[in-house]
Amino acid sequence: MTHLGTSDQLLRNTALQWLGEQVQKFGDVLPASMLQAGFEFRNRQVPIISQQGIFRPQGFEVPLSIRTGVNSPYSDAETDEGLLRYDYEAGGINRRSNAGLRHAMNHQIPLVYLKIVQHKSPRQYLVLSPVYIVHDDPSTESFLVNLEYAMGMHPGLVGSQRDEHVADSYHDIYDPQKQVERQYALRTYKQRLHQSTFRENVLHAYRNQCTICSLKHRQLLDAAHITPDSHSDGFAVTSNGLSLCKIHHAAFDSNVMGISPDYQVHVREDILKEVDGPMLRHGIQEMHGKQILLPKGRDHKPDRDRLARRYERFLEVG
Repeated sequence: MTHLGTSDQLLRNTALQWLGEQVQKFGDVLPASMLQAGFEFRNRQVPIISQQGIFRPQGFEVPLSIRTGVNSPYSDAETDEGLLRYDYEAGGINRRSNAGLRHAMNHQIPLVYLKIVQHKSPRQYLVLSPVYIVHDDPSTESFLVNLEYAMGMHPGLVGSQRDEHVADSYHDIYDPQKQVERQYALRTYKQRLHQSTFRENVLHAYRNQCTICSLKHRQLLDAAHITPDSHSDGFAVTSNGLSLCKIHHAAFDSNVMGISPDYQVHVREDILKEVDGPMLRHGIQEMHGKQILLPKGRDHKPDRDRLARRYERFLEVG
């Protein structure tokens, strides 16, 4: 049972609903500026984060969000059991922020966890919500946070069922019957985090534009691998990435388009000869021979050796 005042409960529900809407609209990685601006509630703006790692906006009785920061002095770390070990804020066990998280633990109050995936400006955070505090360890001055709900492990549990499971989750993390489900959820989450971090780094390097057509709508941009991540050397580094709009990503992956080591776009010959509507003509055929947009940083530019190997496969298909 959640023990909150009516005002806090309404504010918290509004915050979680607003966050869910932003994730639906923009994806689960959101800019710090959006989270700092927050949402409107009764003619005032309520932020989701601030400079504090444990954040309690005005009007909230209990913290709303916890986050990882840049160059943090804390040793927050995720475990293999779907838990986050989150350090107390400096100041001791009875500091207001730490006491607030303890209250959230005792009454299964949902929180938002924001994990930084892009350190450089503009900073970006992976949004995980709801998360729950399940254990307090004063000897190490840290909490354990259950990430299972944010990872989608228990979508069918609501109300008292959910509260009971959250309360027991610290004690049953080693239950063998739950290991398969937990390990699958963890793999999915880590892949989501890996892809989110790679995407943010690549899009930032390309100034949030498609390298082929310069489209600037982030919702329509992907971070494409030059060497696929399924390969042993398909590392998630910016030089192995291209910022591509969704149509050019699909064209690149299917070898309708190729990019040569001199950074020039090539369209497969049979596609160049094809007659179709304006999308093919303007979106694909007219890109033939164009030089791609390049990142400014030398280390972020597409690796020429990787492009050469990928371009050879394009020529083989053509």
